[in-house]
Amino acid sequence: MSTESTEKDNVMRLVQSGQMENVQQGLALAKSLKIDIREFRNDIDAIFDWITENEEMVFPRSSFSKRIHRVYTLKELSLSKENKGEVLNRLNFIPSQIKYLVNLEVLDLSCNTLTQIPAEIGFLSKLQELILKENPISSMPAEIGLLQNLKKLDLSAMQLHDLPVEIGNCTSLQYLYVQRNKLQSVPSTIGNCIQLKHLYLFTNQLQCIPSEIGNCMALEQLSLYSNDISSLPSTIGNLKNLEILSLSHTLVRSFPKEIENLSKLTCLDVKELKLKILPDYIGNLPNLIELNLHTNELTQLPVEIAKLDKLQILDLRNNFIPETEKEKIKTWLPDCKIKIEDEENTEKAQSIKIRLQHLKKALKEILLDPKKFFQALFSIIGFSLLGYSYLYYWQSRQELAKENYYSVGVTIEKRYSKGQVITYKFCVNNKLYFGNIRYQEGMDIKYPNQCYQIHYWSKNPSVNELIIEKPVPNCTINCKP
Repeated sequence: MSTESTEKDNVMRLVQSGQMENVQQGLALAKSLKIDIREFRNDIDAIFDWITENEEMVFPRSSFSKRIHRVYTLKELSLSKENKGEVLNRLNFIPSQIKYLVNLEVLDLSCNTLTQIPAEIGFLSKLQELILKENPISSMPAEIGLLQNLKKLDLSAMQLHDLPVEIGNCTSLQYLYVQRNKLQSVPSTIGNCIQLKHLYLFTNQLQCIPSEIGNCMALEQLSLYSNDISSLPSTIGNLKNLEILSLSHTLVRSFPKEIENLSKLTCLDVKELKLKILPDYIGNLPNLIELNLHTNELTQLPVEIAKLDKLQILDLRNNFIPETEKEKIKTWLPDCKIKIEDEENTEKAQSIKIRLQHLKKALKEILLDPKKFFQALFSIIGFSLLGYSYLYYWQSRQELAKENYYSVGVTIEKRYSKGQVITYKFCVNNKLYFGNIRYQEGMDIKYPNQCYQIHYWSKNPSVNELIIEKPVPNCTINCKP
């Protein structure tokens, strides 16, 4: 290698080091040796211009030494367009010269129109926070694994189909947000992120969670809802610091027994899982504060639930739990707020009764003043009718709260790709209800005058049978209208 080439390499190492003393020394050496560093100057100008064009602050195009100082001393850079309305100049690229921001610690490029991240992102070795959310990015470069000081990575609401396996090299990572993407899997190397505290994977297309998740023993929040996950790995029991676990809207139908090892768990969200049985070892979660069982197929809870003496909120709405079981649960958990649909309706009905009493009192006062009578008459009648209609609706629903469940005869008329048209008919208190509707699992049917609103759940549509979730007493299809 020639002497001239060696001297130029030394100069470039100095000016690219990011340390201002070395940079100044390199520039002086280049000037004394008459070494051409125009490419370096162009790179600095390019990244400086990219920053200043997109920042709201205006920096005058000053001397080259000041531009270098600006580039090499920058620690935080936010070019996010979040909450800024219709912005015309959204970022659509990141220049490769971003590699010169070697002292950058926080980079926020969220809510732009970026489609890719350059490999040069790996040069930002001091980066601690990288926020890229709400950009149409479909993949991340493998060089992301070079960011070993990265603590927070926000990739939410993008178009990612996978995460690079190199994510496991980000051993300082504490907060990883990858929700609302198109992920179908999580690399097993996620288990190398042993300092991870928050892992948000909800609203993706995940079918499984790698068993290596059990290595992330610092994890405090794990959000997996709205995925196609059908089971949890037994290693989830290793997450002794886990406080919040969300599994709602997944295909999970049972839990591994190791879940009882989550001694610090305070919130368990298992809404809409079609659970038929809640395992007794749920009672071994001593710090559980909130348990969401909304919209499942439970008919009872295990007696071990009584051991959850710190439980403050228990949501049992939209289940098949009869009144006798509900009373037992209230006895087991006297200090817990238990959300039951009937009780909520009772509170609403009481509130409407009080309002009606105030309306009646106001009506008497208005009758004493004929001038105000006609002004207020129509509004009072309107509110009264609304209140009485709701009371009638509520009382009708109370009639349905029985312990047994009844089949309803239906006839399939036509089949469609989006459902099938059925004819239904049943009787409540000698009143016949019937009609045609395109049926889909989990839909609601509103009856005339909104007297009843019954949620249907299909046991087996192939044999033309539906089951009423809110049971109807004396259900028959032979009564007269």
